[in-house]
Amino acid sequence: GFENSTGTMGNAYTGVLSVGTTPNVTNFNRGVVVFNSVFVPGDPDVEVLGSGDEELFSTTLPFDVKFYGVTYPAGSTVKISTNGFLSFDPSITLPYFSNVLIPSTSAPNAILAIWWDDNFVLGSIRHKVIGSAPNRKWVILFDRVRRYGLTATGGNAKFQIIIYEQTSSTGDNKIVFSYNTTDFGSATPNATIGIENQGGNTGLPYTGSRITGTQPNISAILPNTSIL
Repeated sequence: GFENSTGTMGNAYTGVLSVGTTPNVTNFNRGVVVFNSVFVPGDPDVEVLGSGDEELFSTTLPFDVKFYGVTYPAGSTVKISTNGFLSFDPSITLPYFSNVLIPSTSAPNAILAIWWDDNFVLGSIRHKVIGSAPNRKWVILFDRVRRYGLTATGGNAKFQIIIYEQTSSTGDNKIVFSYNTTDFGSATPNATIGIENQGGNTGLPYTGSRITGTQPNISAILPNTSIL
């Protein structure tokens, strides 16, 4: 797990991240983290990938990342979709707006699905490395996200994938999903949250099902909370 500098905020992981075929919500532990508000205009260390609807961006890993036992070296290409996921699979070419349950062998695989849904990014997706080796963290920010709809209005969701250079007890790098605001506008969300391995046969869904506006599970994702 991790905690802030004063020990007043933190989060702990209670399950085994890399193994198991039927994980459930008990594998995640919600907590409160300080949202990384480091993305100020003109910051030379920030890379802006873009915004919009049905976009898939390419970028490279700033350090080695081990995920489900597979090490992706620094400089490897990863894909980031406006539809709320990151994939370590460089071969994918689509943004995949139609989310499915985790795990699934259908593409995309090797994913971190922080809010996989049919999204429209009004602000931008941008990222930055914080800290110095061997304690860096790579923060990928989705800024001002709306659930897509022809007549949808509003939407100011903001959330981050945080990948730590440090590893967990499993040997994989620590990964945090951090949510600052969860206002997705007037269209009803229908999101998948969780992680999935390279073959799509093992995964860790946050709720075991999609999160929709009519299910009580959506209350599990509150502003200024995180899951590890």
